[in-house]
Amino acid sequence: MNSYRNNKSLISVFCDASCDESNNSIGLGVIVVGMGKHIVASELKRVAAPDPLFGELLAIEFSIKSLSELL
Repeated sequence: MNSYRNNKSLISVFCDASCDESNNSIGLGVIVVGMGKHIVASELKRVAAPDPLFGELLAIEFSIKSLSELL
């Protein structure tokens, strides 16, 4: 993790989503690392019907929003 965080010329983004059909939710997680900083964030989205592909797209969107905090 330190090698990612201390790299001044590279920002790495790791994101994922997990669907829970029992309560119609999608959990989102993101780690943004680089430029001497790191951000870890998560969020729970309520949806009509959890879909894994839609969840991954939400994770990408959440990552982009979180990236703005680092920049």
